[in-house]
Amino acid sequence: MDAPLLSSIAAPSMSRLQEFDAPGLSNMAWALAKCRVSDSPLLKAIAARALSSLEDWAAQHLSKIAWSFATVRLSHTPLLDAICWRARAQIHEFSSQNISNTAWSYASLGVLDVPLLSALASEALRPIRQFCAQHLSNPAWSCATLVWRHPPLLTSIASASIARIVDFDSQGLSNTVWSFATCTWHDDPLMHAISSAAIRLMREFSSKHLVTTAWAFAFLVFDDAPLMDSISAESVPRMGSFESRQLANLAWSCANLCYSDSPLLDALASASMRLLPQCHTQDLQNTAWAYYMLS
Repeated sequence: MDAPLLSSIAAPSMSRLQEFDAPGLSNMAWALAKCRVSDSPLLKAIAARALSSLEDWAAQHLSKIAWSFATVRLSHTPLLDAICWRARAQIHEFSSQNISNTAWSYASLGVLDVPLLSALASEALRPIRQFCAQHLSNPAWSCATLVWRHPPLLTSIASASIARIVDFDSQGLSNTVWSFATCTWHDDPLMHAISSAAIRLMREFSSKHLVTTAWAFAFLVFDDAPLMDSISAESVPRMGSFESRQLANLAWSCANLCYSDSPLLDALASASMRLLPQCHTQDLQNTAWAYYMLS
């Protein structure tokens, strides 16, 4: 997509928004978001136009405009409130993608609307085994991000994720296990499935996903030596690219699991020494605690 072109289109679009219908408004917002064109005046005008016609919007347009505003980190409270009301009224029309994207959007903007989340969760339960991997990981991530636990939904996501675990990529695996850990939700079959899948895909994991996965297993105190061995083998050669927070969290994870791997700990120590001036207080504390516990 051409961001300069979209920026140029913004000005004439402002004066003609009254001619835009629901698909046109949601598609314009979506195009701006995809190109990261955070033209606040145009998006606010789109929101104002949408508010005047939202009762006619279909589920896909509601979720698309919510996703667009969340992607450019623009929290428009009147629009979000109106989408909540309209979405609950037609929740049975929401597809798995609509459910996933809407939940992700509100979580990304830090908006905890319990009636909306409850409606999305209830609607997801019946067809959840047909959800693709991303549509499973997004609602779990949303629950964790908003610190909102819905036991039936988490149980169903875990079960459906196990059945589709081969479809998850490294980000999906990392996000899912982080979500369940953040929700302090223990599901041993899911953890075993994620571990096996992660080991197969370990070379595709970014440094962030390596650390997040280790942290989640450590936070839940789920001891999985083969997984940690795999994370260690993949992390050591890349240690120079880790940020200070990632180094501290990986050290903490090793200590919490009583995982003492000399090559990994030596590499962590060396990399941490170089980044000490950049470390936050909590990172310093976590690193010191980890090496004390492992000593």
